[in-house]
Amino acid sequence: MSKKLALSSAVPIALTWDLPQTIDFSLGDDARAFDCHLFIPTEGGDFKVSLNDWESGVVKEELDNGAVAWLRNLDRKKWSLEIPYEVAGVTTSMFPDLVIVRSGNYGNEFDVLEPHDPSRKDNYPKAVGLAKFAEKHGEKFGRIQLIRKVHRFGKDHFYRLDMNKTEIRNKVRGITSNEALDRIFDEDAKTEQGI
Repeated sequence: MSKKLALSSAVPIALTWDLPQTIDFSLGDDARAFDCHLFIPTEGGDFKVSLNDWESGVVKEELDNGAVAWLRNLDRKKWSLEIPYEVAGVTTSMFPDLVIVRSGNYGNEFDVLEPHDPSRKDNYPKAVGLAKFAEKHGEKFGRIQLIRKVHRFGKDHFYRLDMNKTEIRNKVRGITSNEALDRIFDEDAKTEQGI
């Protein structure tokens, strides 16, 4: 009952994020198998999901860089990670696309990754929301990143703004336009290879 009341609040309330033993997941016609998903079907060893090019590219890059597991965080599921952000003074929710699990020095680290098309109008509000989330809850995560795919040096790269870095978070928190976010991406975003 208290969780239901908390979810109906106009002011975001932090709740413990608990993943269930199983999740509900629809399979699209274009679903394909991916390794290392947090939830593997009991009837087989592959997890099938429909991912767009950005999502599948980031998952591949993360697995190539040593991620041990991942979750496609779906919109509006009971088990989804939900982060508040504001649009024109109204609080709404985002559901970052990916939660990545990496093995760290002190056990597993969890990352929140949001590959996001820069042409969408909600770019800067979501970036500000991620920055505010990182400010409040960043110590619980390794990385909290907004990611864009950019074609440079003859191929596609995933450029990342990590909101868990104080200097990035401070720049992003004060922006009021997509153009300001574009400038921060141009100046500060890095690939996992440091480009």
